Amino acid sequence: MTGPSDGAASSDRLSIDYRAFQDVTAQYANDVGQGNRLVADMFAPALAAQFRHLQVSSFPPEARESLSEGTQGQPRVRVDFGRAYDDKGEELFWGRAFLGERLTLRFGLPHGVGPERFRQGLREPGQLERVVQALMLRGALQRYAGARGHSRLLELDTVLPHETLLNDQYAAAVRQVFAYFDRVGQAVRAVAAAAPSQEAPMSSSTQPSTSHSPELLNVILYGPPGTGKTYAVIDAALQRLDPDFLRSRPTRPQRQERFRALQAERRVDFVTFHQNFSYEEFVEGLRPVTTPEGAVTYELRDGVFKALALRAASPVTAGQIPDLNLQGNVWKFSLDGTGGVSAARAHCFAHGEVRLGYGECGRLDQAAELRGAPRQFFEELTQGDLVVVPGPNTAVQAIGVVTGEYRYDETPPPGIKWRNVRPVRWLAQDLNVPFKDLLGVNFTLTTLYRLKLSVPQVLAYLTQRGVPLAPAAGTPRAHVLVIDEINRGNIAKIFGELITLLEPSKRAGQTEATTVRLPASQTLFSVPDTLYLIGTMNTADRSLARLDTALRRRFDFRELPPRPDLLARTRDGIHLPKLLYAVNRRVALLLGRDFTVGHAYFMDLSAQSTVQDVARVFRTRVLPLLEEYFFDDWSRVAQVLGDPHKDPEDRIVTEEDAGAWLADHKGAARTYQVQDAALERVTAYTGIYEAGPAPLIFPPDIEAAGQDDAR
Repeated sequence: MTGPSDGAASSDRLSIDYRAFQDVTAQYANDVGQGNRLVADMFAPALAAQFRHLQVSSFPPEARESLSEGTQGQPRVRVDFGRAYDDKGEELFWGRAFLGERLTLRFGLPHGVGPERFRQGLREPGQLERVVQALMLRGALQRYAGARGHSRLLELDTVLPHETLLNDQYAAAVRQVFAYFDRVGQAVRAVAAAAPSQEAPMSSSTQPSTSHSPELLNVILYGPPGTGKTYAVIDAALQRLDPDFLRSRPTRPQRQERFRALQAERRVDFVTFHQNFSYEEFVEGLRPVTTPEGAVTYELRDGVFKALALRAASPVTAGQIPDLNLQGNVWKFSLDGTGGVSAARAHCFAHGEVRLGYGECGRLDQAAELRGAPRQFFEELTQGDLVVVPGPNTAVQAIGVVTGEYRYDETPPPGIKWRNVRPVRWLAQDLNVPFKDLLGVNFTLTTLYRLKLSVPQVLAYLTQRGVPLAPAAGTPRAHVLVIDEINRGNIAKIFGELITLLEPSKRAGQTEATTVRLPASQTLFSVPDTLYLIGTMNTADRSLARLDTALRRRFDFRELPPRPDLLARTRDGIHLPKLLYAVNRRVALLLGRDFTVGHAYFMDLSAQSTVQDVARVFRTRVLPLLEEYFFDDWSRVAQVLGDPHKDPEDRIVTEEDAGAWLADHKGAARTYQVQDAALERVTAYTGIYEAGPAPLIFPPDIEAAGQDDAR
């Protein structure tokens, strides 16, 4: 039985023996999984290569073969043409082919619910007609354009019957279909280009408008190990925090320096999910604290997500209000009751101070022992903390910032007995702002105590209610939370009820904004639309298909596949782009595309590298990764490296028959070992992409890669 036909990839006939293909699919009708692997190995490379010759300008010039299952339970081959993107990296359309009882060529528009530019452009006057003329499917296109907030799907299938696959008209028929797809693709590009901008102009590089594209709020960068996901985080964060800086085309060191500066400003936080990471660390929870007396108590602390969300919602940034510490504490401070006329309260408001009216407690700095409010006033209330003064009916009547140290007033003003003083800059007075909605409970009668609120939380709450805190206060600035290894955490356990608030439409300020009351602090909480989440996901740990469905619905996904075209050819003539492409193609056929090898493992190799440098990468990175992928099944590692088709001295993984050592052992007793001598041979690596029963066909960009670096 033969696989590829004798015709070249550019022949007018189908590039595979279609009758042989039919025989194989019929033979494995009851074992589709095994049949898929077999037909992909036998027929997909030649079929994909021929499509590369026949494709037109719409699709990327690369066809990738993969597996699929026939609708009638028989194996078939799926070939992905690739995906087309606009100038902003947004997906426009994609192409795919299925070979089974007939050949189906498919043109598809993006899936999901996000308002991408093409679908938005279809709603503009006259733009629908542009695509209708090319697509000739008015009703389906109108439904696709109008799918607001709902998942949509539009795929166009063109079928070539098996008779066409057996004659000389095959190539002409495929070219006709591609020409049709090309007209549709050009129309899609034109409509997307004419769509109104989804982002408002920015007033400055550090003041992004909140009228941004919703799908950019939550994004996950996913791919196999070593594809540069963490590397890409810096650019993704800068794109959201300082796009003007990126437009100046800074170097990598400059981008890293700017990223570190944003981290120092606390506009970027970084966290790594793991199996023990919890809601208490991410949102809020009780943490053990040791008191000055040595006792252990528990305090409610904000987690990394809540703290950053509150900073992102705050209209005040560091330095805009003198002396204010955004990481400080918030205190409730009663000044001679809450209502009526008070000379002490009026004096404090007029002279910028608070006085502790706690009986005749004397000088706090000379007391032998302090407890309760006096101890908090003297020891815990610090410069930069925020104090709120309650008024009648659980409202707040004043808010200020502690600006200095404790002092004792030897000669208090007439009519005022309180002598223990802290200086305060009052940000606002004569207020009547309800505070129970934020606090969750009423104020207690205690004179002074710490509130379970953060400074940014209070500032954002008061600003939303029209309180002018300071002339410098303005629009909240964008913040980014980077979640590395997002798929390794228990999403339901970590996010809890906040998973709903991540949706763009549920963010604060949107028409469907949602607020929840946190169970521990009993405070109201919402996620601002100035908080961006960037996650990274290693598909070798968990595939996208098995990711938490609730998380998938609320994040956009950007794939970062291996990029062999970025690699060089070494001084010894090892074509690293071909080597990585060949390794990954075999791994994908055996395990799936989630378990490929990233180009980052080879990025420190250059045109000046030698076979010894390549051997070091294989010993320390590639072979351990393949061993993990195949669970110590070294026979498959040998397949991936093409060892069965190499000369014995070039085989990196060698097989040993252990029968002589286990004479009475029943069945095959074989062991595998890495042949160190082969790792030092150039032909051991060139054989990965050159050795085999038939020449391997590589995409044009892989063939051309590394030419400029070759010596």
